[in-house]
Amino acid sequence: MKGGFYLRLAADGIRKNRRIYFPYILMCVALIAMYYIISFLRFTDTISDITGVGTIRFTLNLGGWVLAVFSCAVLFYANAFLTRSRRKEFGLYNIFGMDKGNIGKVIARETAIVAVISVCAGVILGIACSKFAELGLVRIIGAESNYRLKIEPRAVGMTAAVYTVVFVLQLMNTQRKIGASTSVSLLQSEHVGERPPKANAVLGISGAILLILGYFIAVTASFPSARKLLAAAFIAVLLVIAGTYITMVAGSVLLCRVLQRNRSYYYKPAHFVSVSSMAFRMKRGGVGLASICILITMVLVMISSTACLLYGTRFEFYMDYPREMTLDFVTSDPDVLDEENLTEFKDAVLTGLDSRGVAPENVYDMRFAEAVSSGAVWDFYFFPLEDHNGQMGTEAALNPGEALVFTFGNDFEEDAVRFKGMEWKVVGEADGFCYAGRVSMDVSDSTVAVIIPDFEELIRAIAGMPGFGESFFATFNWAYNFDTGLPADGQLELYEDIRIYLDDLSREYGFMGLNCDSRENAGGGEFSMYGGIFFLGIVLSIVFVLAAVLIIYYKQLTEGFEDRPRFETMRKIGMTGSEIRKSINSQMLTVFFFPLLLALAHLVFAFPLIQKLLLVFKLSNEPLFLRVTVIVGAFVAGLYAVVYRATSNTYYSLVSGGGKEK
Repeated sequence: MKGGFYLRLAADGIRKNRRIYFPYILMCVALIAMYYIISFLRFTDTISDITGVGTIRFTLNLGGWVLAVFSCAVLFYANAFLTRSRRKEFGLYNIFGMDKGNIGKVIARETAIVAVISVCAGVILGIACSKFAELGLVRIIGAESNYRLKIEPRAVGMTAAVYTVVFVLQLMNTQRKIGASTSVSLLQSEHVGERPPKANAVLGISGAILLILGYFIAVTASFPSARKLLAAAFIAVLLVIAGTYITMVAGSVLLCRVLQRNRSYYYKPAHFVSVSSMAFRMKRGGVGLASICILITMVLVMISSTACLLYGTRFEFYMDYPREMTLDFVTSDPDVLDEENLTEFKDAVLTGLDSRGVAPENVYDMRFAEAVSSGAVWDFYFFPLEDHNGQMGTEAALNPGEALVFTFGNDFEEDAVRFKGMEWKVVGEADGFCYAGRVSMDVSDSTVAVIIPDFEELIRAIAGMPGFGESFFATFNWAYNFDTGLPADGQLELYEDIRIYLDDLSREYGFMGLNCDSRENAGGGEFSMYGGIFFLGIVLSIVFVLAAVLIIYYKQLTEGFEDRPRFETMRKIGMTGSEIRKSINSQMLTVFFFPLLLALAHLVFAFPLIQKLLLVFKLSNEPLFLRVTVIVGAFVAGLYAVVYRATSNTYYSLVSGGGKEK
């Protein structure tokens, strides 16, 4: 036979089976486009100057490998469905005189056609969407980008190479299956049911034990090191995945048997066909449902955790660094904070900033004393009343020996503030309190801000106490924090330039140290890393959703083809269209909620472990994580319902005769 004959036969086979090939090709195109986008972002020069670019590229590289492995698994699943759906056709080829080698040539050309279409269309789609992805990434991490569309040859080459290998592996696997089959088995493949797995009680108990162990580890895991916590999370994930598959397979067997034994339920038109159909393919159905459950769980966990990681840490970071520049000058000499000395020093600081073209905006200007005594219940920050009024725009008035307090989520119920023999009567709580920079990083449940009218007398008294700097700790500070109005690069340049200048200047005026930091310097790398992780989470979640949709669609299509003869028989003996629809709805409701409910259960039990993992990244905002998780769960559940409803119409069309193919 000439090569052109095999090519025409392959093209004709794809065209006639477009109902099953079209979603498969779309999935291939989407996966290839996603892989190109990730590879493009790894190599693009746009993010080269971003702080933490090495972390972003490492994250994207890791995501590329994850996507490649996942693509191989999903496409193997889809290709197995394609092969199973066409086994009868290949059997007819064999009967009509084509040997296994000839059939292999047809399959090879079909694979080549699909590969060429998918890779070309996927790369083109990836190139078209790469700029949008780049803009999305730089927006997430707070960087800047241009609007020039660029093609990255290295990304094109890697994408083509990776998916060529995937298609070659698929071809080898398909030819192995066809080569190991006989003509009779190929022709009768769609009429052969599955044997229920043996010892399903043992399987069910084993699956339940694995799930319980995974849940137990997720709920109780508590390790001092991040490495051990990650190891525990990995073990819990493996146990839950294995338990899900085993439980779904064994559970489908048990469910069908229980329903069949319930005569009042089973022997009804709406249930008889659906339950018997599920029993016919219980093993394969359980695997499909378990795969859907795992994919939904991955989407729920990935989006909720990465979104909280990015926006939660950003929120807390802005609480720690509410202004772009943080200057905290420290001394143990109260004379350094003398009004005349401090005014002269402040003028020198402003002169230095002005010479660099910076006019401070949104200024935080505050003196304070940090006083911590060993064995004391409370840690105090003392602030002068005049500085507090000036910063907050209030007109609070206090008599000597009186104080306002502000607590950081704790309960300070004392009637007076007492420190080293000194005492201030608490006359009320401050309506608001402005803390910034390093101060906010030091607060804890035992910290109390104390606003007093006699601040200078306090710091002089502390400095003259025996044991000052030895038995108890105290520092006197002047915090001067401000916004610059400069872009990210300008902030970094100012930080690098001014910190050495200010450190030398502060020593001239008697300060013993300077805590100088820039918001961009402190958080640029973190935002880049978390932004890259969040972006990758979005990309992989899209891929997982597409994979779940493909599995659901093929599941409905396969079951539709298998159940059509049964419904035709039932229709001939008097089953109406309305009863067919009720039977289909019964089957959908029987299996529909299992993957979704089990995925939500996985998420609930994973919540404590995810929360602990987020603490490794300094995220302790549990209410935010809870809100995001609930929102993501509701969104995914709604999307799942829409997809399943839409694909169930395909099933109904097939079994009712509307989708019968020529």
